[in-house]
Amino acid sequence: MIRKKTFDNNKQENFRLALKAANIGVWELNTSSSIILISDNIHNSIGIKKRSFDGKFSSFLSLIHPDDRQSTKEVFETTIKNKTPFDTEFRIIGKKNNERWFRIRGNIGEIKSDKEIRILGSIHDKTERRLAYDTLEERVKERTHELVEINLKLREEIIENRKMKKIIMDISEKERRKIGQDLHDSLLQQLGGISFMIQTLEDQLKKKKIKEIESLNKIKKYLNNTLKYVRNLSKGLNLSFEETGLKFALQELTEQMLELYGLKIDLKYNNRKKIVDEKISTNVFRIVQEALNNAVKHGNAKKAIINLNEKDNMITLKITDFGTGFPPNPNKRGMGLKIMEYRASEIDGSFRINKDISKGTEVVCKFPCKNG
Repeated sequence: MIRKKTFDNNKQENFRLALKAANIGVWELNTSSSIILISDNIHNSIGIKKRSFDGKFSSFLSLIHPDDRQSTKEVFETTIKNKTPFDTEFRIIGKKNNERWFRIRGNIGEIKSDKEIRILGSIHDKTERRLAYDTLEERVKERTHELVEINLKLREEIIENRKMKKIIMDISEKERRKIGQDLHDSLLQQLGGISFMIQTLEDQLKKKKIKEIESLNKIKKYLNNTLKYVRNLSKGLNLSFEETGLKFALQELTEQMLELYGLKIDLKYNNRKKIVDEKISTNVFRIVQEALNNAVKHGNAKKAIINLNEKDNMITLKITDFGTGFPPNPNKRGMGLKIMEYRASEIDGSFRINKDISKGTEVVCKFPCKNG
């Protein structure tokens, strides 16, 4: 019996020390007497003075922060009424007018009658954890605010960047048209005049049967090729889709690529709606033009397919070449791909390059159809 009592005493002492180390107290409330018993180890944290504390539940409630007092009282009343466990938190104003946070949990221990119920539970001083949590929460809020500010600045920079890109592209397109118009109005007219003069001279030399006419024929041939090149260049620079639409412009482009580079192009225009919108037509044309130029310049392609297909109010543009394929280490300074990607975004479209096809490269752009 002595050994059992010693063991029980040791067990209780170990339990008391464990509660003290964890800063957890235990309590018991008897509803018939409204007396609450609280373990000594938590008295100081709560602010209980053993000599002056009468143990009444109302006295315990008076220690709780005014803002939490009523809600804590209602939690106890609900447990007594519904016979259910509870878990809640409340604050107590400390000696230095500082707030201390407590977590209190309880459950029905014994019911002798409706008026005599024992409630048992634990009470835990979680002030340090709460302060750490509040500090962490404040840091998270500050960091979140910083990230929001950074994000807003980035968005502003992106918007500004897009505006600058649009301005540059607009200026570039205007300059293209101006150069194309100048080529047509000035250089083509001058070359045409020279061609007429050569034709006149050729007729005179034929009448006099002069042998040097063969050299003149060669000059005439070179000049005609130059005229054709400048004429095609002028058309490619100075685009207009109002009357002819995109399809006609692409057909002319295929002819020019064949004449200039020997690139045979199969144009598959499966779009029921005629695209005449200047912005869409210009950007689509320039994407095709850039893709074909890349196919010739980087892929040494001799054959290509342009496929324009409309389905469910979306148009899919595919430019497939049968050259050597996309270079494994593309030129990072090159602007061609970036410009094509930007042009696709300007018409609310997506842009990608398929490099996994057996040979060659495939450029794909999908965009909504806004004409009809």
